[in-house]
Amino acid sequence: MSTPVTVYSSDDLGAPQVIEGRPSEYLEVLKKCLVEGYGSKPGAGWLLAHTQVVPPFLALKNDTNKGASGGFIVFEAADNEPNTFVKGNYCYDWVSIGNASNLGPNIGMQASTTNPADIIKNWLIIATYYGFYMFAYKDSHKSQNALFSSTCICFYAGDLIPTIPNDPSRFITASGNTPTTSLSIHHSLTTRLPRSTSSPSGEVFGISNNTRSQFYLSSLFGLNNGSTQAIYRGTSPDIKLLSPVIILTGTKDRYNSLLCNDLETPYCRGIMPGAHISAELGYSHVPMPHFKTINNISYWQMPDYSSDASGAWINMEEW
Repeated sequence: MSTPVTVYSSDDLGAPQVIEGRPSEYLEVLKKCLVEGYGSKPGAGWLLAHTQVVPPFLALKNDTNKGASGGFIVFEAADNEPNTFVKGNYCYDWVSIGNASNLGPNIGMQASTTNPADIIKNWLIIATYYGFYMFAYKDSHKSQNALFSSTCICFYAGDLIPTIPNDPSRFITASGNTPTTSLSIHHSLTTRLPRSTSSPSGEVFGISNNTRSQFYLSSLFGLNNGSTQAIYRGTSPDIKLLSPVIILTGTKDRYNSLLCNDLETPYCRGIMPGAHISAELGYSHVPMPHFKTINNISYWQMPDYSSDASGAWINMEEW
């Protein structure tokens, strides 16, 4: 059964704003969108486990009473100064600050600079009660729907759609390379979803153990090849066919996989909620963010991290 989606934006009336690029500002955006709501928009249905301002900390949980896994996403920063790095991790067992187990790999948020005129301040969150995508970008990104290797914030946090019914370890994060003390474009999901890559997008725990395995994203079209995406810059194709995005563990190549029949770490672990890849590529020349109606459904196009055309789309209506 499909789950309705709520779209939150920094352009909404009453939306929280990032003014100076402080960690508390980004955490307030997440808290308002996922828990409290703002203006006429209710929160997405997540639970607030804990929050504090100094040092900045936020722990959120998706709600088992609604059918979610009950996983946590936890964000923390060393201080609340502008451009301080915010580290995020998912976990299955969070008790208090410094007391959590089964932590996933790092994701991150950061303003990118202390110059208020050039910070990452525009944001878009597409959310359900069990998962959400966050994309945040600079004013200087708005003129084109490609990032030209400039840092943004882009990740998914929440439950995957599992191939194993009631998978207890279905809470994940998906992004790019793992950040440690700062954020760059290579830590963004824009380096994974819009193009083909041999690099993993995150890690997922086994069905019944605490062993983490890397996972990769794929589709019916593979994803997209960066070496050919450049020729589609400036095009505006009719999008005819969308493929779901599949989460594969261990390797992207089934020919070399040792997990095809594995019940603990299934080779095909699930589907990325709301994510699709089109056969066609284009729209890197239009303003960011780019929204398009495909087959009577509204989608946001995730831009490529470089200057190339993207075929990555996130459903803005239902997952």
